[in-house]
Amino acid sequence: MHFHLSKYTRKSIELIRCPKCNREFSLIYARAIACWGCPKSVMNCSLVRCPYCDTEIPLESLKIAKDKAEILSLARHLSKVIREYEGSEH
Repeated sequence: MHFHLSKYTRKSIELIRCPKCNREFSLIYARAIACWGCPKSVMNCSLVRCPYCDTEIPLESLKIAKDKAEILSLARHLSKVIREYEGSEH
């Protein structure tokens, strides 16, 4: 079975490194765990919070997107995933 993941889904599950504590995590993990409960997490926020040291990191500083439009698209994707999860029965 072959699954096709969108460009933004692939970016959201890639491991990134926190510039402060040097630990690795995925964007979607951080958004789901460290940003949980923050109203901005479902409003296309362009920050991600390290789930280990609580540092807020601008997505554009991570060099995972080529321009501001791609950063906004990635932020929208992350927010959409969290909104859908919060709206589902889990």
